Amino acid sequence: MFYFLSKTVGYIVNIGLVHGLVLLALTALIFLRRTRRFALAGLVVVTVLSLLITVFPLGAFLSRTLETRFEKPDLDKTEFAGVITLSGSIDANGFLQRGDVQFLSAPDRVFTMLRV
Repeated sequence: MFYFLSKTVGYIVNIGLVHGLVLLALTALIFLRRTRRFALAGLVVVTVLSLLITVFPLGAFLSRTLETRFEKPDLDKTEFAGVITLSGSIDANGFLQRGDVQFLSAPDRVFTMLRV
């Protein structure tokens, strides 16, 4: 039940879907005489904001701010009993079928673990 609900809500609040629905609604409002100015102004605002977000690396700026907020710990003086690596970076099916390690979206996790 929770899985179905989380996938449904996640799809509904997807920013791409919301952006498309706003553009579709504003385009539909152009055809109504009373809301034509509002719709054109809304389309201009949405288009300019979309271009600004696309051109300027806002996501990289926000993630860099978060990453530089804390200092990296000194791992040379730490003794490890084990290492836990978050999953999702190695394709297990590819390894079982071909016997070869294939990396997916985040191989840096594995390489960082091997370096430690």
